[in-house]
Amino acid sequence: MIGAKAEADSIYYNDEKLLEYVNLLNGLNEARTPNEWKTIKARSNFKDLFGVSIKPGDYYFIRRFGVLASNDKVLLSRMSMEKMIYCLFNQNYNMAQKLSILKQQRDREFLKAHLKSNCIGV
Repeated sequence: MIGAKAEADSIYYNDEKLLEYVNLLNGLNEARTPNEWKTIKARSNFKDLFGVSIKPGDYYFIRRFGVLASNDKVLLSRMSMEKMIYCLFNQNYNMAQKLSILKQQRDREFLKAHLKSNCIGV
């Protein structure tokens, strides 16, 4: 989880609900790729994409994109992620439902491919 302090600073969602929505967004990407949203604990001070301060010990969200060796990434504080999730999902149950279906399909395909490669020894 993201941590008691972060949840206390929450605007809209507790840890569980926020991570549930973030996982739905990850369903738009290929399974187990570096460009999924992940949570990281900050070790230094910096600002996120929208200028919100992230302090050491704060958990924030990171999404990498581009080739693995590149430094292309988006950093969002918990507050910024909550606001983005709120804008996308509040009163938009259809979107959450469709993303849930997409994520389930993606996870099934990943598991099927993984099992197949293990069976044939690739």
